[in-house]
Amino acid sequence: MKDSIRKIIREEIEIQEKEQLNEGALDNIQKALTAIGVVYDPADAVNVLISLVRAKWSDAMVNAVAMIPAVGTGISLSLKKLLKVFPVAKLTEVFSKILTGGAKTAVTSLVQASANNPELFKSIVNGIKEKKSTFLAILDKAGESVDKVVDKLPNKIKKMVDPKTIENTKQAAPNLKQFFATLTSLSDDQIDKEMNKAKEASQA
Repeated sequence: MKDSIRKIIREEIEIQEKEQLNEGALDNIQKALTAIGVVYDPADAVNVLISLVRAKWSDAMVNAVAMIPAVGTGISLSLKKLLKVFPVAKLTEVFSKILTGGAKTAVTSLVQASANNPELFKSIVNGIKEKKSTFLAILDKAGESVDKVVDKLPNKIKKMVDPKTIENTKQAAPNLKQFFATLTSLSDDQIDKEMNKAKEASQA
């Protein structure tokens, strides 16, 4: 019995150590991608996808919006302000739906969760709409650019890359694009309608 317990504990410790090593490797990879992004734009997009896969929801969304030419910095600051008031559970609910291809339900959840900040939310959405086609084109190329971007990593960092993470990153690209395409297709009236639903539900 004791030997079985020791074996279970030992296996659990090994799993945790492996997860910690993997997280540390991903941190180093993302730092390298940030540096590469200064001279090679697709690296920024791949970095965003990795953050999404790692469930770093706020980082993924804020950095994604920051890539929008000319207006990205201002919109990302507003988005960062909005996401700060979101409960972690709500962020997880919204963005985990993106990873599973549930763009429409993810957008609905995000709109309803923003019901107490309607003007800020609308300003973010309308800001993204101004550069919608350019932004979606960036996301469209992100998945295709993963292998090229990884190839530009220093050899020491490249060895840390987990093939599973690369595959998950590629798969996240079309889902993220669909999420933003759905979000930016909303009119102010549609946003108001969903927010009113959320307010009515909270008062029921």
